[in-house]
Amino acid sequence: MEKILEGNQAVLELLKINPFKDHPPKFLRAKLYEYHFAHPNENKVWNRKFVGDYLLPIFLKSSF
Repeated sequence: MEKILEGNQAVLELLKINPFKDHPPKFLRAKLYEYHFAHPNENKVWNRKFVGDYLLPIFLKSSF
């Protein structure tokens, strides 16, 4: 997370799509979801349930 906040190119290249092309984010957080396959009659592949915060918002002190 710290490397993403710093805009470390080697770490950002690990992402399939880099959502931070123009500049690194000021804050990051992570939320945890539990995924299960949906029933075949449902019009979706997954059902997800929010479990909780995985990482509360963080930032680099040098950003401010």
